[in-house]
Amino acid sequence: MGWAISLIVIIAAEMVGATVRLGYMVLEAQQTFRTERVFAGIFVIGLIGLRPISAFAARADCCCRGIETRMLKASDPTRVF
Repeated sequence: MGWAISLIVIIAAEMVGATVRLGYMVLEAQQTFRTERVFAGIFVIGLIGLRPISAFAARADCCCRGIETRMLKASDPTRVF
């Protein structure tokens, strides 16, 4: 989660102070009315940001399944202690 936030901050900083890279490309394309470049940049930023979110969701799903399995076994009324 922290990686995704740091990525957003880096791109925002590029839009303000850089002369190269993705953030600058989007801002420059917006100022020169190159709509296709703006959408391409936004799409790439979205793909880059999607990866850490999907990795976090997969890890959380795996952990939740393990906890759920243990909880269901513990609450089984047919289980003999």
